[in-house]
Parts: sequence; structure tokens; C-alpha cells
Amino acid sequence: RERRVRGGEGGRGTDQGEGDRTQRMAAFSEVGVMPEIIRSLEEQGWLLPTPIQSEAVPLILGLGDVMGAAETGSGKTGAFGIPILQLVHEALCR
Repeated sequence: RERRVRGGEGGRGTDQGEGDRTQRMAAFSEVGVMPEIIRSLEEQGWLLPTPIQSEAVPLILGLGDVMGAAETGSGKTGAFGIPILQLVHEALCR
């Protein structure tokens, strides 16, 4: 089953201090990203998932087929790369 997703505007969010760290982690964890990857994303300045990431990541982690269309800078590479890294990590740890 294939699912098509469309992303909105790009952007990495804004850093609002350590008090929001739990909220930021929840945003990525809500789409199924593991804490180790969330920490790495934060180190790179990726504080919140973009719209296309929020839609595509859980579908890919669920092993679904996804075709995404979004503007340049919207986070498409992360939308596909983040869950691929997680799936590879999980496979290697089995």
C-alpha cells in the first residue's frame, strides 16, 4: 500500500531553551523516532519535525511505501533518512 504525503513549509524550529527540551523530544518521539536519534538531530539544530517529516516518518517506520512531494528545504531528505537510519540501527541490534 502506497501513501502519498505533501509537506508544508520548511524550517527547523527555534531553540527556546532547555525548558522546552522535553517538548521537542516529544515532537520527534510522537512520530516514532528513537531517543538516540532525537539527540543527534538536536545537535544538528533539528528541533522539530517538519510537516512532511511528521507525516512520512511514522509511515516509513511502519514499513509502508511513501511517495512525498514538498518544496525545496521542507525536510524531504530527513523525512526519508531519519526512519532509514532507525530501521538499519534496529536491524543491526537484533
